Order: sequence, then C-alpha cells, then structure tokens
Amino acid sequence: MEPPSTSRTASGAVHAVSSFLTDALAAASEDEVERALTSTAWELTGAPFAVLIGVSAHDGALEVRSEVGSAPPEEVLRAHAAAALERDASSEEVLIVPLRTPDRISHVLVLGIPGDRQPFGGADLPVALAGAASTALAQIETVDAAARQIQRQEALARAAKSLNETLDLQRVLTRICEEAAGLLGGDQAIVWRGERGGHVSVEAVWGFPPEVVGYRLDPGAGIAGRVMENGQPLQTNDYPGTARKLPADSPFGFTQSCLAVPMYWEGAMRGVLAAGSTGERIASDDNLTLLETFAELAAAASRNASAHAGLAHAARTDGLTGCLNHAALQDALLREVERCARSDALLALVLLDLDDFKGVNEQFGHLVGDEVLRRVGQALQS
Repeated sequence: MEPPSTSRTASGAVHAVSSFLTDALAAASEDEVERALTSTAWELTGAPFAVLIGVSAHDGALEVRSEVGSAPPEEVLRAHAAAALERDASSEEVLIVPLRTPDRISHVLVLGIPGDRQPFGGADLPVALAGAASTALAQIETVDAAARQIQRQEALARAAKSLNETLDLQRVLTRICEEAAGLLGGDQAIVWRGERGGHVSVEAVWGFPPEVVGYRLDPGAGIAGRVMENGQPLQTNDYPGTARKLPADSPFGFTQSCLAVPMYWEGAMRGVLAAGSTGERIASDDNLTLLETFAELAAAASRNASAHAGLAHAARTDGLTGCLNHAALQDALLREVERCARSDALLALVLLDLDDFKGVNEQFGHLVGDEVLRRVGQALQS
C-alpha cells in the first residue's frame, strides 16, 4: 500500500494534530486511540508504514498494537523498538517516537523512512502526535483505573458476603479458594496451613483434585513455603522457574502463574493463600494487592469459623471425658433414627456401665475417679 501524498503546510499539520487530540480525548478505549494515532501519523507524514508497539508495564515485553502501510516483519519492528529504547534514538531505517507517561514509556511509534526523504515535518509532527496520544491514553487509563477499582470493591464485597454465609470452617476454606480464583481470573487456588519455619500443608483447594488436600511441603519449598518462611507476598508468571525445592510428585506441574500472600489472625501468621493459573498470566502488582486485601477478609472469616467450631465443640463435649455430652448424644441419636427410618436400615445402640465405679470414688477419692473416667473416655474415642 502506498502512503497518501500530502502537501499540507506546517499550520495545517498543527491543525491536524489539534483535531487528532480532540478526537483522541473523545475516544472510548485505548484501542481506538492506538488505531487513530497510527493511521494519522501515516497519513500526515507520508511514511511508507506506521506501527505502534505497546510496552508491557510488567515485564517490558513488546507487542504490535496497530499498523498501517507496508511494514516489515514483526520481529524486525520489535528489534528496532528494543534497540531504540535502549539508546533512546532512531536509526537510518526508521523513526522511533516514544509515548511517555509520568512513570514509563507505554508505547513506541515506528515510522518508516524513505531512502530519498524524511517523513513530512521531520520528527516534530510525530512527536506532537505522540504527545497528544499520550494525553488521551493517560485520560483513558485514569478512567479505566477508577472503573477497575470500583469493580474490585464490588467483587470484594460479594466475596466477603459469600465467606460469611457459613461458619463451617471447611466450607469457609473451600469458599476462600473459589472466591480467590474468581477475583483474579485464575483456575486454581489453595489455602495452606502451617507455622513459620515448619511444614505447610494443603487445607482446601479449588481447581485441584480432592486428594491434593493434605499434601505437605518441606519448610521453604515452593512459593507457599517461601511465603511462610519470610512472611512476604510473592508473585510469578514463571512458576516452574520460580518455585524451589519442589518434590518430584508435586501436583503443581501445570501451574504457570501464581500469587501467594500470608494469612494472619490472632496476631500470628496462620497460613498462606495462593491463587494460580495454568494459562493466563495473572501475576501483577494490582492483582497481588487485590489478593492481599482479600486475604485479610479470608483470615477474618477463618478466625470466626474457627472460634465457632471451638464453641460448638465445647457445647457438645463433656469437659472431663472428651466424649459427646448428654444433649449432643440425644441430638445424634435422633438424627440416626430419622436416617434409618428413611433408608429402612437397622440401628444398634450400645450401653455400657463401669462396674464398681462408686467404690473407686469412695476408696480413692473423686480425683482418682475423674482420672478413671478420663481414661475410659479416651479409650472409647480411640
């Protein structure tokens, strides 16, 4: 494709840049601004091609976002952009114009240079266009960031409500995994339990087979072990290359992207919440912050469920023997009778008595009698 010919004056170019800025600021998405910048730069400069390359904020990766004209292969364009970013200069073959935000270079505009002439207006016109585009992109990013923040707050509110719908600890832990994966767009999540300097073991999972529950890592092994070891969150989009000391039978061989944060309650680190993905790259600073915030809600829900479990156990347990107390026995017996009635099954009830227990109390005292009851209770439970 041949570039359109142009006989625009400098004042006409200024008007074109101003018009482009007006249109760009009215654009609804980053894609619209990118396409408009590429086509406008190509039309106004008369360059044989115009290509806009995005620069990843996370790892600096280069990606062609929009192109017009007879552009060289993508790997050649990326090589030009990478070289220009390193030395902040153009070459004899292309004109490189960076799009700068307050903290980084977000895009690189690559314009082809004909052998017999410079693009229209030299570098001034593309630089002016890039500045206008940077302004529009910054505005869109601000709006998008605000929208993402609202979405996250709404997602966290939904997740918190979901966690507090039950006080059963195991259900809470499983729901924590489910909500964590959903929040980050991952397909895996794990709650690990352990103590600093010790082993960590899987308490609940999402996206893994049930038999993974109970899987244990040595101290410092894997991402979870490292988080438990140093108390600091970790993230990686290269899990196989980042996780260390993983055993050969690790069930996490397909994990590619992972974030892991500590969970604290009652003043101590009680475990690690990890979310991962087998495909999508979900590790980012924004997602790590989101997971840390969610982990605080998850820790509170776990603490409440643990306290409720303790109270429920105490309410159903005889303090001396550790066996079910009278009220719990009646409740369990009623449920078993109802279950057997539904299934037409038989029910057996065993009653036993401690022979001559009264004599133990009278001869050796009630403290010894209590110890006898305690040991009988332990024997029954075992």
